[in-house]
Amino acid sequence: ILDLRVHLPSTLADGMVVGNAQTFTNLKVLNVNRCSIASFSTIQALDRLCPNLEELCVAHSDLSDLGPADAETDSDADACDDDLKPVDRFQQLKLLDCSSCKLSSWEHQVSRLSQLPNLETLIVDDNPLTAVCIQNGAGAGADDQKSNI
Repeated sequence: ILDLRVHLPSTLADGMVVGNAQTFTNLKVLNVNRCSIASFSTIQALDRLCPNLEELCVAHSDLSDLGPADAETDSDADACDDDLKPVDRFQQLKLLDCSSCKLSSWEHQVSRLSQLPNLETLIVDDNPLTAVCIQNGAGAGADDQKSNI
């Protein structure tokens, strides 16, 4: 278990630090809660440093840039979005803790995480989510369900 209680460099997302950094190939659990992470791209860069992570805790980070942000106040009022850009990292991840990460849209932010192939546990406590949009079956349409919180 590696617990980083330091500020991650902003250049991590740009690959500048990652290119010269030692990778932690045996690392399975990483806790970077309250490390002043200010973008989802920084989180994605962690996959290059720790390619075999199974548990990642990023609570109290600013992940509001995860997915297309809709500036309209009724961003969750439309049908579920089928065309979200896939999350293409963290192929081994089973648990992701995104508590208090400023996630405000289930359909545009949280639902992107459903594309992580081995994800079993997703924690999104203390986020300003107003509705949950769940797709049933292969695509959007009549089977979509939406529930206001």
